[in-house]
Amino acid sequence: MLHPLHGEFFENWATMELLKAQCNPGRRSSVCFLRDKQRHERHELDAVIKLGPSRLMEVEIRSGATIASNFFKGLDYWHERLSLVTLEPWMNLWR
Repeated sequence: MLHPLHGEFFENWATMELLKAQCNPGRRSSVCFLRDKQRHERHELDAVIKLGPSRLMEVEIRSGATIASNFFKGLDYWHERLSLVTLEPWMNLWR
């Protein structure tokens, strides 16, 4: 928990688990990330999973003991910009 790259290591581990959950049953991976920068502000989604032609799942990966409202700024930002895409909740991913 004290390592300066703890968050990055956790994000990498979680992303690999998403990839394994798709690839181990023989499905093709559809996990990627999304990032842009406007002026001095960066907006990113840690994982975007393509579920269909116009269906995506946004995933924010965090490691911590508490949740802060600013953890989800990236989700809010991209949710507004991806308004033409249906966003699915996590629980429906592998049904």
